[in-house]
Amino acid sequence: MEPVGGVIIFLHIERGEGLVAKDFNWFATKQHSSDPYVKIVRQGKELGRTRIMMKDLDPHWDEEFRLSIGAEEGNEVVLGNIDIGPLELQIFDNDALTEDDCMGVVTVPLSLSSNEIGFQWYFVSPGEGKLYCKSASGRIRCSVAIDKLPRVYLRKDNARKLKGTVDVGLGWVIKTYEAIDLDVSCVALDSKGNVDLEETVYYGNLANSNKSITHSGDKRQGNTASEDVEVLTCNLDKVCDKIHFLYFILTLVTPGKSFKDVEKAHLHVTHKKTGLSLCYVDTIFDNDSCAMFFVRLHRAKLRGTWILTVIEETVPARDFGSLIPEIKAYSRDILPDINIDVSERVAILRKGATIRASDYSHFQVVPESVTVGLSWDTAPGKKIDLDLSVICLEEKLRVHDTIFFVQVIVHSGDSRDGATVGFDESITVILNSVSMSVKYLCFVVTSFSGEELDDVEKAQCVLFDTGTLRKIAMYTMTNENALDGLTALVMCCLYRDDISKEWNIRIIGKGSKGQVAMELIPKVQDYLKLHPPAPINKPPEQNSFELKGIMGQENDENSIIATPNYD
Repeated sequence: MEPVGGVIIFLHIERGEGLVAKDFNWFATKQHSSDPYVKIVRQGKELGRTRIMMKDLDPHWDEEFRLSIGAEEGNEVVLGNIDIGPLELQIFDNDALTEDDCMGVVTVPLSLSSNEIGFQWYFVSPGEGKLYCKSASGRIRCSVAIDKLPRVYLRKDNARKLKGTVDVGLGWVIKTYEAIDLDVSCVALDSKGNVDLEETVYYGNLANSNKSITHSGDKRQGNTASEDVEVLTCNLDKVCDKIHFLYFILTLVTPGKSFKDVEKAHLHVTHKKTGLSLCYVDTIFDNDSCAMFFVRLHRAKLRGTWILTVIEETVPARDFGSLIPEIKAYSRDILPDINIDVSERVAILRKGATIRASDYSHFQVVPESVTVGLSWDTAPGKKIDLDLSVICLEEKLRVHDTIFFVQVIVHSGDSRDGATVGFDESITVILNSVSMSVKYLCFVVTSFSGEELDDVEKAQCVLFDTGTLRKIAMYTMTNENALDGLTALVMCCLYRDDISKEWNIRIIGKGSKGQVAMELIPKVQDYLKLHPPAPINKPPEQNSFELKGIMGQENDENSIIATPNYD
C-alpha cells in the first residue's frame, strides 16, 4: 500500500438537542439549564473543543475542526497495524467556581473505508469513570470526513518553500547486522557563506545558540525503511538572523564501512505541531562514498520563508568539517562571488578516528607550532577543576625523560571551573623541536580535586595552528554516560607515522581514574599497546574533486511551490 503523508479528520459539530440540565438558578429548587461545550478526544488525547454556549440545552455551535493524524501514525493506521479509533465528543457544563460537570459522551465511529459521513444525529451516552453522568440525555448532530494525504516525493534539484517549525528526520536501512554508525548534521552558513560552527548542530553540539535548531541525539543503527532514526527540530522563524544557509548532511563514520553497506536512506520533513508530512526524499546508494549532501535550506527573499532544495550528492568524506569547500560550492547559485579555499577543512572527529595532520593544514603543510585547547561546560550548580596534561612516550612506550619541556611544550596555566570564554586550558607544542625519540604525545584530562567527570555536560578539544589560529581538528563529548564514576580522560594522541614520520592525530576518548597525569601513564601505555590506530580518514582530494553547485534557484522563487500551512 502506498505510504501516506498523514490523515486529516474534518469534523463539523452543528448543534445539540435536549441536553441535560446541570445548573440551578437563584430561585429554583431543581436544575434548569447548562452552559455546554464539547471536548473532542481521540485515543485519550484532546484535539480541540467548541466554544461555551451559555444557558442553552439546545446549543448551535456550527463549528468546524481539522484534526490531524501525523505521518508516522497515519501509515500505521493505513497498514492496519493500529485502529484509527472513534472520536469521543465529551460534553461538559462550564462552571466558573467549581470543576466542570460532565453531561455525557457521544461516540462518533471512524473508518478509512468511509471517507465521508454526512450529518447525523448521535445520542448522548452516560459515559464511564470520571465521565459518568447518570442523567445524560439528548443528542448531537455532526458530520465527519477523512482525507488521506499523499506523500510528496522530491527528487534531485526539486525545491519547496518552508516556514514555521518543522522536524527534519533522517533514517536508513543497513544491509548487514553489523553495527554501523551514521550521523546527521545541520551545517550553518552566514550571509557571506562562512561556516558557523557555533550555530551548526550535530552529535557533538545538540543545539545552536538560541535552541532554534535541536538534535535528537546520536543513534547507532537504522531499523525500518520508514523510521526516522535521528531528528532535527528547526524553528525557522527563530534561526539567528546572521544564518542564511542550512545544509543537512549524512555521514557514515564507521571505519572500513561505506554506503555500499547501507541499502537506502531517506529525509522526511514534517510539520512539528501536527506531524503531517511536508516532503520526502529517499535515495538508494550505489557507490562506496561515506557522506551525502541531502538538502539545503536558504533564506528566501520573502521574509520568514526558507527554500528547501534537494542536492542528493555523495562525496568521499566521513565528517562535515572535511567538506567545507564543497559546502561553499553548493552556495554559489546564491553567492556567486563566495570565496572557496579548497584547503579550508577541519576534521570533526569521533572516538577512535585518526587523521593525518597535513591533510587538514593550510597548503597541506603541518605548522611548526600547534595548540591543543580544552574547554568544558559543567552541569548547573556544579564546579569541577580539570587539568590538561601531555604524556610523552617513546616508540617502545617508555616515558621520555620529561613530560613537560618548557622550550617545546608550553602550558597555558590552570582554570578552575570551566566558566571562562574560549579555552579553559591549552598546551602549545613546537613540533619541529620535539625530540625524534618521542613518538607519542598523549593529551589527558584529570580532575585534581577528584570530582567525577559525569558532572561535565560538554567537553571540547581543538587542535589548531598556533600562529594563524586555524582549526585542524575538533573532538566534542556531550553527556557521555561512559564517564560516570571516573575522574580522568585520555583525550587524544599526536603520534609520528612509522614510515613517513608525519604527525597523525588519533582520538582516544577513554575514561579512567586518576587525579594527576602520572597516574595515567600505565593505562595510556596499555591502551596504545592493545589498540592500534584505525585507518586514516582522508578528506576529498583537493586537486581532483570537482566542486559542484546548485543551478539558479534564486531567480525562480515565485515559481517554487510552498508546502501546506497546517498551523
